[in-house]
Amino acid sequence: MKFLVDLENFLRSRFPNYPAEGALTLEPCPAGQEGDFTLNCFKIARFCGNPAAAAQAVAEFLAGHEAVEKVSAVKAFVNLTLKAEELY
Repeated sequence: MKFLVDLENFLRSRFPNYPAEGALTLEPCPAGQEGDFTLNCFKIARFCGNPAAAAQAVAEFLAGHEAVEKVSAVKAFVNLTLKAEELY
């Protein structure tokens, strides 16, 4: 998905130690949480300082991305809802 590529490119530009290969995995949002998908920022914390800082950077970027309808950071996780046209 293009937004994930864009996100990882942003993280590489913001955090010099972010790896060249993809480090984030899109997962289904857990039951009881709002969103289509979640990103576990514990996986990238070592590149971004700490899990909360990683989640904040991810949420800030995704909030302005054209593919994302809604985003929220919950501790070290970022829940997101994609626009309908991005799902098909």
